[in-house]
Amino acid sequence: EDSEYGSMCDVIIGKAMEGYVRAEYGNLWETHQCRPHAYGHTWSPGYEIPSGMLHGHAVGTCMGYGAYLAYDQGFITEEKFHRIMKLI
Repeated sequence: EDSEYGSMCDVIIGKAMEGYVRAEYGNLWETHQCRPHAYGHTWSPGYEIPSGMLHGHAVGTCMGYGAYLAYDQGFITEEKFHRIMKLI
């Protein structure tokens, strides 16, 4: 194992976890949606279980719908919209 690489990975994961905890602390029951790390979790919690969708499918549809709304309202270009849709 490359110890320098391993140490760098530890720092990256540590910073990601710190950011996650900072964003979620006080919101353990998801009472608000101000969650920068949770793209795709805006509306999907409201329809995932009732629709019987798998979690990933619900999140993916939420990501697509959010991207469409952003495009429709002029927040992102058509090119960026298609880039997001290809990624999903």
